[in-house]
Amino acid sequence: MKRIVIMLLCAGILSACSAPSRMNKKNDAGDILKRIILVQSLHVQAQEAKTDSLLPSAESLSAVYLYEEKTNARPQITLTLRSVKESHDAEIDSNLVIILDKEEIKLHVKPYINSPSQKESVSPADLHPTYSIPENLWISMVHSKELYYRISKGEQAIALVLKQSEKEELDEFLKMAIKHRDARFPAIPEGQVKW
Repeated sequence: MKRIVIMLLCAGILSACSAPSRMNKKNDAGDILKRIILVQSLHVQAQEAKTDSLLPSAESLSAVYLYEEKTNARPQITLTLRSVKESHDAEIDSNLVIILDKEEIKLHVKPYINSPSQKESVSPADLHPTYSIPENLWISMVHSKELYYRISKGEQAIALVLKQSEKEELDEFLKMAIKHRDARFPAIPEGQVKW
């Protein structure tokens, strides 16, 4: 009996300590995939300006990857960063740098457009920086050995380093997105490409 209680306690502790990460697929009424969502909790590391060395930090950011298909448009992937402390979202800079195997790619925040169909205006506290990841980076991100993000938060530069398990989840998400994109928009054979 004691063994069972100890095993249950250990299982509870291990599940509480594991990083929250989840992937969702959303289909429309015709059972056609419209969205894939991956949510990860990334650990923040402060980056020293002079040495570029990474220091551990107690803070964490939530990264929400969204693959979305729209009618008569190419699918897109966006990355939304949310601070665990809601008041800190305003401090996140509008530039995100993706480091893929030591190559730096700079992305700018997507502008938020208040649509006329919205009944209420959105407060600044509800806005989170959202970056659009270009299609030509999807395969590079899957095949990269080293991948992390760098942003400025107030006066401090921070790095969001993906653990191996988080990188594998992101790879699975990107492979699913690529598979669905290729099913909707098949590649044109080389002999039929018009220039």
